[in-house]
Amino acid sequence: MAEIKIEKKKPIWPWVLLVVIILLIVYFFWYRNDANLDRTDDVIVRDTISQVNEPYQDTNRMEETTLYTGTYGTVRNEEAFADYFRYVDNLDTRDSDRGFYRTAFFKLITAVKRQAEIDSVDVTNNISAAMNSAENLTNDPDTNTKADNAKKAADEISKALKTIQEKVNDNLSDNYKEVQTAASGIDGTKTLDTQTASIDAFFDKSARLLQNMNDNTDNR
Repeated sequence: MAEIKIEKKKPIWPWVLLVVIILLIVYFFWYRNDANLDRTDDVIVRDTISQVNEPYQDTNRMEETTLYTGTYGTVRNEEAFADYFRYVDNLDTRDSDRGFYRTAFFKLITAVKRQAEIDSVDVTNNISAAMNSAENLTNDPDTNTKADNAKKAADEISKALKTIQEKVNDNLSDNYKEVQTAASGIDGTKTLDTQTASIDAFFDKSARLLQNMNDNTDNR
């Protein structure tokens, strides 16, 4: 009778141990590389932030430049306001009423338009009408003897300021009423040279209202 040989099975635990060791090695190298990447990313982020913040700080320093300081306070950011305020500061030294007023209305209209843009208020029609009237303030004595164009320009500017004040600057209703009163005080049926005081008052009240609006914008 033939003898049946039974081979003894080899243990499998050495293979299991080998797989575990390989997994530990893979995990070790993966974790170390990942940590290095994190440190590299952190350095990149810090460097990027420092590069962005530096010009931003320079911009802030530029915004602190004073554009105007005078009768109507201080303006730091808006050239349109500063330009108008500087011009109105010279009311007492003007050479020609007609030429001075034409330019003054242009500068005031520009400032009002800028305030409307800042506050996202549409006063396009008033601005256009005021500009048309201001353009008719020529130096020709035959076509510019009355204050009617100055009156029309002042009325349209007053309406634009009213829209801006009511929609965005509720606390400035008293200031606006002074502008409205000054505009109403201009008599368009009379000659321009008899209305200089009334027109000057309108420019002054408009400047004070714009400065207060500008202060409101800075404080928002």
